Amino acid sequence: MSTYTLEQYIKKHDLKYYKYDEFNDIEEIGGGLVGKVYKANWKQNGKCLVLKSFSLNNVKEIIYEVRV
Repeated sequence: MSTYTLEQYIKKHDLKYYKYDEFNDIEEIGGGLVGKVYKANWKQNGKCLVLKSFSLNNVKEIIYEVRV
């Protein structure tokens, strides 16, 4: 699968992508084999959210992780 296919998957399933600089007070709260989980405050409205970053290079594995 290509990056373009990943972008199509994200759009089709209404997944949101946000830039790192849209958040502050970012704190790592967990992680695993495929990425890390963070708690952060969204600058736009001050809400506390949970974020997940992926460290995978394989698009199929990223899509699988997003689906579960």
